[in-house]
This record gives sequence, structure tokens and C-alpha cells, in this order.
Amino acid sequence: MKFFYISFFITLLFFVAACTQAPYPKLVTQAQQADSIVVHFFEPGTSKGIKHKSTTLALGLTKIVAYLADGNIGTKNTCPVDGVISFYLKGKPILKTTLQYRETCWQINAELNGKIVYITMPAEGKTFFTALEKDADKNEIILNF
Repeated sequence: MKFFYISFFITLLFFVAACTQAPYPKLVTQAQQADSIVVHFFEPGTSKGIKHKSTTLALGLTKIVAYLADGNIGTKNTCPVDGVISFYLKGKPILKTTLQYRETCWQINAELNGKIVYITMPAEGKTFFTALEKDADKNEIILNF
């Protein structure tokens, strides 16, 4: 009987671990290949770029990729797009996502296998991108974040 409980507990742990993986592992893998990221912020309610922030530092790359990995599967919403996150490898674009964080929608949306996927960020994502936008400059080229 003891063996049954131990087996059941181990199986349960594997099941929980499998369920807590990134919602779109292929998307995360693609983003992890990036050696630089540029975040373009839009004027509220428009698609007019007003600021941007970029980095080639591993810490900044890891933080943004973590929002893809730690998020949950989301759904299409009516919130406006607040910006674009572009991922680059050796100067070539490898992934482009849209960003929603100003209203009640905290999502990163991307195209994967010809379909738009929606990833709801953890609450700290809203705080991070709000602070990042305030720190961004219209003339910024490469800075740390």
C-alpha cells in the first residue's frame, strides 16, 4: 500500500510539472535565440510609435522572455495594442509580438504556425512595461533594462 501512495504522489508531481510549462514552448524557444530586443511603445489608442527601448544584455532579454514562459494561455480581447516587441538574432528579425499592458489586458500576442496566440502575462509584467515606457526615450538606441 505504501508503494501505491508513493507512486501516486510521484505521478501527481509529474502531472503538475507538465501543466505548469510554458503555454507555447516553441514561441519561448524562438524568443530565447534572440541576441537583442527592441520594444516600441505606441501613443495610447494609436499605432503611432512614440518611444522605444532596446537591449542586448542577457538580463533584459531573459526578463522579457520570462513573460512568455511564465504567462498563461489568453484569449482575444478588445484592448488596444500598446506596442511591439521585436526579437533579433544577428541583426535579423526572428520574432515580432504585440504588447498590451495599459488597460486591463496584460498580454503578449504573437503569430505561431500561422495563428495568433495570446499569452496573458503575470501581473508584474504590467508594472515592468509601464516602468520601461517611462524610462524609454524617443532618441534612445541601446540602453540597459
